[in-house]
Amino acid sequence: MTLRYRILPAKRRKQLRDALARKPGLRVMEAHNGLSGLIANTAIFEDENGAREFDGLWVSSLTDSAAKGHPDTEVVDASSRLLTIQQILQVTDKFIIVDGDTGGDATQFEYFCNKLENLGVSAVVIEDKKYPKRNSLESGVSHLLEDPHEFALKIDRAKAVCLSDDFMIFTRIESFIAGLGLEDALQRAEIYLNSRADGIFIHSKTAGPEQIYAFMEEYKKMCARKGVYKPVICVPTTYHYVTDETLFEKGFNIVIYANHLLRAAYKSMSSVCRTILQHKRSYEIQNEVASVKDIMEAVGFSDVKAKDAEYKKNLIPVIMLASGKPKGLVDTMLQSLPVSQVPIAGQSLLDWQLTILDQVGLSNVTLISGYAREKLNLANLEEIYNDDFNDTNVLYSLMLARHKMTKGFVMIFGDIFFDKYILAKHLLQAEADILLLVDNSFNLHTRKSIKPTTDLVILDHSNKITFRKPNVVTERLADIGNEIPLEKATHEFIGIAKFSAKGAALLCEAYDAIKNQMSAENGKPAFYQLDFYAIIKNLLAKGVSVEALEVNHGWSEVHTMTDIAAIEKILNRTKQEDTAVCI
Repeated sequence: MTLRYRILPAKRRKQLRDALARKPGLRVMEAHNGLSGLIANTAIFEDENGAREFDGLWVSSLTDSAAKGHPDTEVVDASSRLLTIQQILQVTDKFIIVDGDTGGDATQFEYFCNKLENLGVSAVVIEDKKYPKRNSLESGVSHLLEDPHEFALKIDRAKAVCLSDDFMIFTRIESFIAGLGLEDALQRAEIYLNSRADGIFIHSKTAGPEQIYAFMEEYKKMCARKGVYKPVICVPTTYHYVTDETLFEKGFNIVIYANHLLRAAYKSMSSVCRTILQHKRSYEIQNEVASVKDIMEAVGFSDVKAKDAEYKKNLIPVIMLASGKPKGLVDTMLQSLPVSQVPIAGQSLLDWQLTILDQVGLSNVTLISGYAREKLNLANLEEIYNDDFNDTNVLYSLMLARHKMTKGFVMIFGDIFFDKYILAKHLLQAEADILLLVDNSFNLHTRKSIKPTTDLVILDHSNKITFRKPNVVTERLADIGNEIPLEKATHEFIGIAKFSAKGAALLCEAYDAIKNQMSAENGKPAFYQLDFYAIIKNLLAKGVSVEALEVNHGWSEVHTMTDIAAIEKILNRTKQEDTAVCI
């Protein structure tokens, strides 16, 4: 079902009564299942006179029975009818009038009305035939009518159990169908006007509207004499050349197109079946059928897809640390940009980062800005400005977003280019309270090329963490920092980390302890200059387990023009490929 058209039962139930008070005439279309309900609910036609649509829906006994492969002789029980009604209610938001047949005996009708009212149905129509009825449009059938006084009493009993004045009961007068003529119809109408019925349904199967016109003319006179008026429904199934506007002008309040969607479906389905059998294929009927895409759109599949994509987004906050000035870029123009705006292959570094984060479902991003903040493009992005960026370091910037950490978070340095693989297949798959992504590829290069500011790492290879998810193994971190001798380092920290709620709490606790201690010892905020590795070292010293996950490619620092050129080379090589970029 689709969730586009939703309405509470109480709000839907009152729609018909409100519409009758507001509009001179209401158009109502038949529905016999959820799909036909959707079609009728959303149908619209526009011309120079404006737009027209159906005001409400009619759940017909004939079409509900026929859709189930049964004749319209009250052989479909109330439970089955209620299931159909619920299907239609679930996917529509317009008022619904239900064809209640004869209603059964008075007790059955009381319970039926109670269930309809609870569902949010606006009205039920009950015809004054004896049970079991035969369809009014059948030829050669004898129609026996109820005593109108007993019928009115049944309606009064049903109204007495209703909890809301919004639920309406219309009496369907079958005098013309039974061949009893205008006088009998008017006599019954007067009795029903004196009952608790909310309206009249006058039915005729003649090819012209003369019978119902005559009834309406006399009915209006009767109402004037009695000083009461109850709305009237007609169903132009046989006098189909008469427009609903003409019927409204004659005084009819509701015009129901009672069986047209099922009839259209039956004819089309029969034709399609014959054509396929004739040609032994479905090619010839392509112009006669809706596309699968149209059907899927109508029943809300695109909505489901969009919501799936939305809910797949990981709500864990991402904190991007980008307050510093670009390092090592000799180009004067690039030096004037914040690191997030450094261009790579026609896009800023930040645009690349956000695109990749979105691809793995990380959309809750906060950027810590600082240097050249005015040149940032912050559309659809939360920003925290570090106005002390000249005198502070990464750790201080990170803790400006402390309020984003309570349920855990991902931290990413702003000068890192990364692909979605290391996030989707590594970072988001591993489970740890504190997890750092590390790379050992620097061992493949001349160690002299390692920058002195690199956060080198020593892993405790004897303390591997068991598999927590398939193909993901972490190891305990033994040490981190830029003072680690190269010959002892096993990896370098790449600038991406993940903290659980517990890990974030440990981080904040350690930060507060460092801040209080250093402030007391130095009398000034020396901790402002601490780098991220300092707090990790502090946690390790306290015995906190910090885990590392190895990646061997998929990232690059953006510190030099050489870095940018290398990234762009790989981007150009993979431009036509629908794969992750591997740096």
